Amino acid sequence: MKRLIALAFLLPVYICKAQNNGKSNTPSEKAIAYYTSRKKISIPNYDYSKIEKIINKIKPTSEEDADGENYILNSNIYNRLSLREKFTYNMIHPEKYVQNYDSPQIEEDADKKIYAYPPEAFNNSYWSKRQTDFFKNNRDSILFLTKECIENNNRIGSNYKQVIIDLNAIELIPVLIKTVKETETDHDILTVLNLLMKYGNYVPFTKSQMYETLYGSDDASSDSFISFNKENEDLILKNAMDFYNENIKKPSE
Repeated sequence: MKRLIALAFLLPVYICKAQNNGKSNTPSEKAIAYYTSRKKISIPNYDYSKIEKIINKIKPTSEEDADGENYILNSNIYNRLSLREKFTYNMIHPEKYVQNYDSPQIEEDADKKIYAYPPEAFNNSYWSKRQTDFFKNNRDSILFLTKECIENNNRIGSNYKQVIIDLNAIELIPVLIKTVKETETDHDILTVLNLLMKYGNYVPFTKSQMYETLYGSDDASSDSFISFNKENEDLILKNAMDFYNENIKKPSE
């Protein structure tokens, strides 16, 4: 099935209609708007216009190979890109496409919840091995560029959240906390902090009731959540900062 080549930030939002006692329940405009804000990616500032033109010229290697990495930029062109250009390319253009007909679930009152996991950054698309290897093999540079973009835009898109989780970027906890305090509306940043503590096996968190609710109980899932309130927010921020201080050595004076 042919996939339209489009930049990742133009991902469509699908409205899921659930059946309840024979009635169709369409999500409210508020719920759709919050879902859209959670899915929105961030666009790096490095040579974006150049990368946009390159992406728009990519042709699939096989229109029928829906499970293949069929939207990959030619290696000769890719290898000539600078590191910053590759960062922009990889952040906005996942090369792997997987056909998936499931529509995303849009929940009411999602803005009042802190979920166990953030939403996927791209609909039906994922980073290829070449892209994930790029992030891992250039980890220090990727964290520097990610931090720079976050500070310049005071926003952490779903793609940045994903790479922070994938790289276990404990080093970025301070900028995550700073952004939480300045934006006050992106609860998925709190989710990222929780996941960094989870994957880091931070005992004060993994032994907590919050962890049990989100990840530890038998019925825990990607849809698990706790209520968003000041008490939970403050606890997450405190635990995350303590976790950072215990794991990141400060340079000697």
